[in-house]
Amino acid sequence: MAILVPLGDLTGLSSLTEVVATGKEQLVPVGPGLLGRVISALGEPLDGEPLSPDGIVGSYPVNAYPPSPL
Repeated sequence: MAILVPLGDLTGLSSLTEVVATGKEQLVPVGPGLLGRVISALGEPLDGEPLSPDGIVGSYPVNAYPPSPL
């Protein structure tokens, strides 16, 4: 048995739905376009405004050590 945490829409899923691991690492966007913004655990802005591609310079793994605050 496995306990799963849904990270998206559950429409059309049931307890009989087969789950297949993607093998992909979960990443969040990083860059100056996020300064002053609040994002969800999935990297989605909570203020309703879209992320500007110009302000995103890369991505960072969710399961990583935090960067130095200095």
